Amino acid sequence: MTVFFQFETPAIETTHFTPTNALISFVFSGNIAAQDITGDTAHSTTDKAVFEGLKHSPNAHTYILVAVEATPELILDNYHTSELGYPIIAAHCESQHPQLPDDATILGYIDCTALQQSQTSGIDVDVTLDAELQPLPGEPLDAQAHSAITTLINETATLCTALKRSIIRVWRLSPLVSNTHPQPLDDIFHHAGYQLHLTEHHGYLPIPAETTSTLCDDYQIITFNDRQPPHDLLQGYLALINQAETDIPTGDLISEPAAWTEQRLCDAVKTSIRRKNQHITCLLMHNNEAVGYSEVTRIFGSQPNIADQGTTLIRRDYRGKGLGAPLKKAALIAAQQRWNELDRVYTDIADTNAGMLRINQQLGFVPTSTICAWEKRL
Repeated sequence: MTVFFQFETPAIETTHFTPTNALISFVFSGNIAAQDITGDTAHSTTDKAVFEGLKHSPNAHTYILVAVEATPELILDNYHTSELGYPIIAAHCESQHPQLPDDATILGYIDCTALQQSQTSGIDVDVTLDAELQPLPGEPLDAQAHSAITTLINETATLCTALKRSIIRVWRLSPLVSNTHPQPLDDIFHHAGYQLHLTEHHGYLPIPAETTSTLCDDYQIITFNDRQPPHDLLQGYLALINQAETDIPTGDLISEPAAWTEQRLCDAVKTSIRRKNQHITCLLMHNNEAVGYSEVTRIFGSQPNIADQGTTLIRRDYRGKGLGAPLKKAALIAAQQRWNELDRVYTDIADTNAGMLRINQQLGFVPTSTICAWEKRL
């Protein structure tokens, strides 16, 4: 029998903390799994980033479940029950909630994000085996690991129901060459009622050595930090973000876009500041109008030489003019000028996004893995 515990939701004001062993195990297991698949440490996270993510924000609520093998010594009466029906465990040693016993046998984890302003019918989920159960690269899942990952995937439906939602998207990182990875989980997903609805190419763009702009003189690049544009450009920036909500390919995933307003942007900025994340935005201007933008994000605690590509979009009436590549190049250069140690920017592109795939190839895209989104409607 398996018992699922839920990490507490820390108070917003809690900034100095000592992570519990359970939280450390979650971070370690996720990092090991990502590194084995990609051969790259760039996907590593930290206990500080996870702890901050557990704090609810106006844009998203995060829930992390820990699957534990039930034993007679595991007394659930010692734990408060969350609103989702799970016993609550501490994420930090200063918490009033009890910690998971050190001798508990952890099987794996469910990391769930419930967006609050868009995609509000669904949840986005990662499932990860505990490091002790993860096979070595190239080896298949053994019976215990196969049983554990099946239990984790099946529990996603219970969690989704508890959140009063009806759509589950499970995101899975996979190696470039499938036969180098443990046996595919496709059969488990299919048996649980999931369908593959999106495949993305994941990799990185090197910082361009040549910094000369290839834009003609009619166009300008305006750069600003942390998603806070000059006031006179705010509405144009919001219009582009809203266009991205509907225009960026997401395969066959069910889409529920919501309008970006000044308040929604303000909420996102406040959350990023609290989490100490940083952003660079390059706004493409023509005739005093914002006609495109490209963003790069640096997650707090990440390696100093890496960052993540956010959205790159050209306004519909300006597409086909060769503006995407120079705009994205400008964002990479601006990011390196702000973060001097930066030498690569990671990005994901849907396999149906032919235009962006071409742009990334022009900029020297280096693939490291694929990302698959499996979706199920309850």
